[in-house]
Amino acid sequence: DQQTSASLALRATYPAASTFKLITAAATIEEGLATPETKFSYNGKSTSLYKRQVYNVKKNKWTQNVSFKTAFAKSINPIFGRLGAQQLGRQTLIDYAERFGYNAQFISDFEFDNGRIEINPDDDWEAAESAAGYARRNTLSPIHGAVIAAAIANGGKLISPSIVESVTNGENEVLYTASEPMSMEIISEKTARGLQKLMRATITEGTGRKSFRTFTRQKFPDVVTGGKSGHLRGFNPKGSYDWFIGYGERDSRKIAYAMLSINKEKWYVKSAIFASEALEYYFKQPPKKMTTRSDKNQPAETS
Repeated sequence: DQQTSASLALRATYPAASTFKLITAAATIEEGLATPETKFSYNGKSTSLYKRQVYNVKKNKWTQNVSFKTAFAKSINPIFGRLGAQQLGRQTLIDYAERFGYNAQFISDFEFDNGRIEINPDDDWEAAESAAGYARRNTLSPIHGAVIAAAIANGGKLISPSIVESVTNGENEVLYTASEPMSMEIISEKTARGLQKLMRATITEGTGRKSFRTFTRQKFPDVVTGGKSGHLRGFNPKGSYDWFIGYGERDSRKIAYAMLSINKEKWYVKSAIFASEALEYYFKQPPKKMTTRSDKNQPAETS
């Protein structure tokens, strides 16, 4: 069955859902429209996205005021929809998505699909849907999701992923050594630090708080970790898509990851649980000796 093949992690047939808020947030901070502490207001449910929440915001006794950090951590759709439709616009969203590798193909030692973004130039509402992660037409592969998380963890540098570091023969002679991966600065280090702050808030106060409670408070309080969740129904394969992408860091060790679970009739486990367990496994292992790069400049591994 092609839909259950081992190549699922390489496909970009999955809606990016609210993980696309990382792109919206990067554009918002880099363009000087907000900082993590900037206050935003919204009416109605945080999980809904109606035109009245984007275009006709009137403050009343039910209006809620939150920081941009909290809006990201709790994935508040009306705030991100308004940013997309009224402040960033279609072209800026596409430009920043392409900085992060959407609509492109990485040079790598293995093939995988990059995410795709499509926004109708004549429809501001599509910009709102895309910015909030409400659009099924904007897709992502798990590998590309990990690359995006790694770019943020690496201070704004997008690095092409690779699998093979070196190849040796039976006599332990090195037959092949990978060259330094291609690296490109796509956002400023200041913006990357702002995004890291938003992603850490997802763990401490947002959608990843319950799943990471034991990891952060009891098992690995010294590991700095951040992430972004995403949830949306999709059709290739059909099911309810649950994302969690992020990074973990302790001293010179860093890892970026993307978790995706697809549930059909019943829910079994959220991707944030898988993420916390993967980080626990990673940081329990002894550090791997790296021979091709110095510890100081070691980029985040992707998983």
